[in-house]
Amino acid sequence: MSTRSIFHADHADHADHADHADHADHADHADVIQITRAARMIEQIRGDIAGEWNETREVPQLCFGGAENLSRWSPIVRSEVLAHRLHRDLKFGSDGQTVRIYTSHRYSIRELDDVLAMAQRFGGTDLNPEESTFRTSDFGFCLDVSVFETTRPDDAAFHEQLEEVLKALKARENRSAEILRQRHDIMSFFAAIFGCHPKRHAYTIELLGTCLRALAPIEMEAKHRLASRRPVELSAQIHPIIQTPGHSSFPSGHATQAYMLANVLTELTRDYESNLYDSVRPFRRQSYGLAARVAYNRVVAGVHFPIDNGCGALLGSVIGQHFIAAFKGDSFEHAHQFLPGHFTGHFDSAGFKVGWTDPNQSLPSFAAPLAPPILPLPNRPRDEELKWLWDRAVAEWEL
Repeated sequence: MSTRSIFHADHADHADHADHADHADHADHADVIQITRAARMIEQIRGDIAGEWNETREVPQLCFGGAENLSRWSPIVRSEVLAHRLHRDLKFGSDGQTVRIYTSHRYSIRELDDVLAMAQRFGGTDLNPEESTFRTSDFGFCLDVSVFETTRPDDAAFHEQLEEVLKALKARENRSAEILRQRHDIMSFFAAIFGCHPKRHAYTIELLGTCLRALAPIEMEAKHRLASRRPVELSAQIHPIIQTPGHSSFPSGHATQAYMLANVLTELTRDYESNLYDSVRPFRRQSYGLAARVAYNRVVAGVHFPIDNGCGALLGSVIGQHFIAAFKGDSFEHAHQFLPGHFTGHFDSAGFKVGWTDPNQSLPSFAAPLAPPILPLPNRPRDEELKWLWDRAVAEWEL
């Protein structure tokens, strides 16, 4: 199976294939005939060779809901199961202006007493049970902690960015081939950097596909809530060279996906890269450079504004770090907000050249860290199913 089919079969643009519907119907009919013939042959053979019914020994059932069963399931089944585990803690909220992605952390009464005592011991806390981030539940208390926040740019910002879109159109001659390919396949371009092979890196491909599957509902919910017009709706001079997608422009889905992949891949291959290059990190540098190029290509194509990419890059990075924390059982410490008013109008590789999580590089002007939680977060055991896939993917990069 090709890399493209693993990652993008579920995301194919069905509209591109509408003209071939009749041919598909004929193919389906032929398949039914072939399957029917095969079924008849199998049944005939069974009748000839199976013989009389033989009682079998009683076989114990599989382990109930454990990671031990994952190796028995097909990759697509594992992907469905684990994608849900990656995004199930993320929730959306909005107040008409700001869209917020947050997680809820549960405390029993006993846990709450412990963390309050700890907070007081280390300087006190401004805990206010009336705050919207802290609420009671059936079993105790919940603390809601923001992961990502943004407001939608105002109308003037989008209109001002039309000039940047028109400038980007000049790159179409050189970038049209990759733009067309990247409509449904950006993973092949990352694979070229890392030398990712479908056979040798099957778990890596499965893990990244799972991340893309988990990201899709987050990405689309953000687009839905931040509903924004596309460039072609604001100017008749754009002439997009690909079909304008049927969802919101802000934030860019391609930017979100590309930066999520860059974050996860560079963490997954961190030891491999260190063993090859010591302190130099060419995989990381190229990954973020590619993510920026993928994002900018959508502006060149005429379907996005640069500010869409700024928000998408930050959102993808934040969610990528959230996924990494879930896989590794670590605490999440990368909550950020996007500041539309601080976006300067242009976005290419410069803003995220080596990655926003690099401690040696300051955040771009349009990104700001969110305030830390008002209480220490409760410790939760590492998800064994997510650990199962992460450990196998990491092992594929041992020298």
